[in-house]
Amino acid sequence: MCEIEGCANSSSCRKMCPAHYARWRRTGDPQPEIPIATKKPSNGSCDVPECGRPRSTDGLCSTHNERLKRYGDPEFTGPIRGRRRKGLALAEVFALYMPGELPADETPWIWQGRVDKDGYGQLTHENVVWAAHRAAYTIFVGLIPAGLMIRHKNDTPLDVNPLNLELGTHADNQQDKMERGRQPLGSAHGQSKLTEDSVREARELYATGNYTQLELARFYGIDDSTMCVLLQRKTWKHVA
Repeated sequence: MCEIEGCANSSSCRKMCPAHYARWRRTGDPQPEIPIATKKPSNGSCDVPECGRPRSTDGLCSTHNERLKRYGDPEFTGPIRGRRRKGLALAEVFALYMPGELPADETPWIWQGRVDKDGYGQLTHENVVWAAHRAAYTIFVGLIPAGLMIRHKNDTPLDVNPLNLELGTHADNQQDKMERGRQPLGSAHGQSKLTEDSVREARELYATGNYTQLELARFYGIDDSTMCVLLQRKTWKHVA
């Protein structure tokens, strides 16, 4: 115990607590007249069964108290963001976010960890950021061949059920977007310079024979090659 009268902190050097010792080193006087905060006694453990963390407020640890505020339930099944042990395998890191059993059927298994700006789950393993669905496929199915990607059969980005995942190329993924209506078409695309009406107009003007492809491209402010595929109906196929 610190020898300074009235101080209840444990002694460190020269029979003084670290705070009084630091004052003595700095000024030559431990300045006992200035009070030093003592360590607050523990309020016990979190009320959530088997938690064991120290209480913060409302009888809960800081993590479960945050869950209560965010989800209305301190025992929400999402993972507790504690200090992670080093050397965990990819499957062990995955299990921190997805406790419980893998569904036996194609029921969506929704990712409980962090989510990127595009709505896909993420996790970090050995300083490498993984897409959660790629990690799930690697763990439960096998390695992903170079050049291939993982596609969601049910168009649910946060689903990590391997039964709802399949290999494919970038072209396969783009085809999925088109067939399932996930690919913005025409003027719905944020970078489009044309509209459905201007495409129809360009095609009608070209059909008169009075305008060249280059003239129309310059008039509408697009490249000659873009106008070429437009007039050949290789693009803007949805416009009659």
